[in-house]
Amino acid sequence: MEAAPQPDWTGSRRTDCPERQPSAQLSSVDAEDEGALDAALDLARGVLALESYEQPRACHARLAERLRMQYDIDYRNVGACGIDPAVVGHARGYNAMMHRHIADRHGAVVEAVAREVGCLRGG
Repeated sequence: MEAAPQPDWTGSRRTDCPERQPSAQLSSVDAEDEGALDAALDLARGVLALESYEQPRACHARLAERLRMQYDIDYRNVGACGIDPAVVGHARGYNAMMHRHIADRHGAVVEAVAREVGCLRGG
C-alpha cells in the first residue's frame, strides 16, 4: 500500500470549503473553455502549471517537487473541495493547453517524470 502524500503538496489543500458552490450551471464544455482561458492567462504571466483532481497519492508529492524544481512547473490539486463536471472540465481544458506549451518548451517531461516517480498507472 502506498504511503500517505507528503505535506509539501497537500499542505496547501483546503479541507474546508464553505464558499464552494456546486457548479451545475457550468457545463463541462464551458468549463473546458474556461480552463483553456485560465491557462492562456497563466502562460501570458509566464506561469507553467498543471491541475490534478485525483485523490492525492504519495507519488503526487514527488511529481510536484520534481516538476517544480527541474522545470518550474506548478502541479496543483484542484479537487480538494470536491469534484464535479466543472472541476474536471476546467482541468482538462487547462491541462490541454499547458501540456502543449510544456512540450514545446521542455519536451515530454511530464509523462517521463510521472513514470519515474511511479504516478503513471499501469506504466
